[in-house]
Amino acid sequence: MFSLGNKKTGTIGVQITPLQIRMVELSGTLSAPTVEHYWLEPLAPDIYNGSDVLDQPKLGEAIKAAYQKGKFSGKNISIALPAHLIISREFVLTAEDLSDPQEFVDKEAAANVPMDIEDCYLDYQVLDPVDSSNTAFTVAYAASKKQHVDEYVGAIEIAGLTPKVVDSDQNAMLHVLDAIALYQFDGSTESVMSVHIGHDQTKYMVIREGRIVWTHDQSGGLRDLQESISGMFGVELGDALSMALNPGAYAEEFPSLEADLVQPFVDGHAMDILRAVEQYNEQSTVLGVNHLWLSGEACGLPGLEDTVRDRSGIESVEVANPLGHCSLGSKIKAEALLEAAPVLMVAAGMAFRSFPQ
Repeated sequence: MFSLGNKKTGTIGVQITPLQIRMVELSGTLSAPTVEHYWLEPLAPDIYNGSDVLDQPKLGEAIKAAYQKGKFSGKNISIALPAHLIISREFVLTAEDLSDPQEFVDKEAAANVPMDIEDCYLDYQVLDPVDSSNTAFTVAYAASKKQHVDEYVGAIEIAGLTPKVVDSDQNAMLHVLDAIALYQFDGSTESVMSVHIGHDQTKYMVIREGRIVWTHDQSGGLRDLQESISGMFGVELGDALSMALNPGAYAEEFPSLEADLVQPFVDGHAMDILRAVEQYNEQSTVLGVNHLWLSGEACGLPGLEDTVRDRSGIESVEVANPLGHCSLGSKIKAEALLEAAPVLMVAAGMAFRSFPQ
């Protein structure tokens, strides 16, 4: 939500995780986008821990390497930060006060953000009118510690690129989910639950009519399975990840891998998803969840999609493809992009964010 300079041109969407740097570059328009470039760059474990940048120079060099290997053409970067590093709030402002909303945003933030505002970057956006009278409007604002933002921005600058936008990974996912829903359901008012099983956290979001209506974060992700495999079989974490995603290839050497570790992990997350669906349905005053979209590192686990469908009772369960409705540039191979798509949700969302709404 933080705009860094004047931005009207398209940007490269970037997400940094403890496992990878993920980058997506789009051209065209929001209604007719084209994937021009994307890249997944492995990241050493001593560079980034999922919240803090541990080695900014090394991160900058890794971003530069990803940019060069992916043969990106633009220089402007939109980067997603973990949602817990950005505090977002909304309040209502009368139409007459919109002439100078900054004063009111500053007051609201000082009263409601549990940090010293002087140490934060603060940005805001005027949203829709509260009702048809157009006499009051919703204003959304976001605050993040300058220290956190500067860590990411500095790494981008070390890479020789230009940071333009900083937003939360949650908002990035909203942008891409909204684009998918518009394409897939053509303006339907049905509720879609996105389940993003990441490295060390699982994010649940319910999207309805282009807005986030429910969220839930749960600690734990694919790293838990990696560590279990590493501990049981005495292998490196990188090898453990390969074993988790393709246990059949290791069945001869590690015959108990799938039954003892991978399948229980899949079953456990399927039950967690069922509980999240039930929790939302109990709280919702409208129809319950109609569709489940799965994304993140764990989507490559064997049987995840079918197990979630069986446990939840929801027929419409699929691995989300944030770029499935896009045209493909001449250098993009469809099969390779489809395989990478589940982990590109956030980076794609940041790329979509650069299009005029």
